[in-house]
Amino acid sequence: MTDTIDSHTDASGEPTTETGSGSPVGAATEARTSTATLERPAPTPAPVPRAGALPTPSQQAQAAKDKPLTSPAAVELARHALEEITDPITVGEYLAAAPNAERLVTHLFDCTLSGYRGWRWAVTLSRVPRSRTATVCEMELLPGEEALLAPAWVPWADRLEPGDITRSDRLPRKETDERLEPGWEATGEDADAVALDQLDLGRPGS
Repeated sequence: MTDTIDSHTDASGEPTTETGSGSPVGAATEARTSTATLERPAPTPAPVPRAGALPTPSQQAQAAKDKPLTSPAAVELARHALEEITDPITVGEYLAAAPNAERLVTHLFDCTLSGYRGWRWAVTLSRVPRSRTATVCEMELLPGEEALLAPAWVPWADRLEPGDITRSDRLPRKETDERLEPGWEATGEDADAVALDQLDLGRPGS
C-alpha cells in the first residue's frame, strides 16, 4: 500500500503539492508549528538600572552639551557642596554626569565611606534659562551596580515558609484564613431535636 499526495497544476503550469491540514504532510507541519509555539520561552524582562548606575556614553554626551552645568567649575561646585554635608575624605573621584532634563544635570562621585562599597554620591545642578550660573538642587547617596542592597520587603504575613513552624507552634488567629474549613455541616435535621436526642431529653416520662 502506497501513500498518495494530492497535486494539481497552478496558473503557471507548474505542478503544486497539497500540504493543507487534510493531508499527512500538512498535519505534521501544523503539529511541529504548534509544538514550537508552546515551547517558546517567555521573554525575560530587562533589569531595572539602579539609581546610581553610571550613565551610558550617549547620555554623558547629551549632558556635556550643557556647558555651564558640566564645566570643571560646576564639578568643583558639586564637590564643595558634598564636603559641607560629609567628611571630604568620603568623597572619592569624579565619575560622570547624567542628564535629568533640560538644564538639569546630576554629577556622580565615588563614595569611600566604610561599608558603602559600590555606592555613589549624587549632586544635581540646575540653572535658569539664559543663565550660566549653576545652582545645587539636591544631594544624595545612591546605589551603583555593585552596591550591596537589602532584599525586597516581604510582609510579615507572607514570611512563613515550609519548615519554619512545627506542630507545637501557635499562630495568631486570622479571620479570613483560607486554610480553615468549617467544623460543621448542614444535615437537614432540626438543630434543637438533635440536641435533645443527644441529651436524652426526648424520652417519655415514667
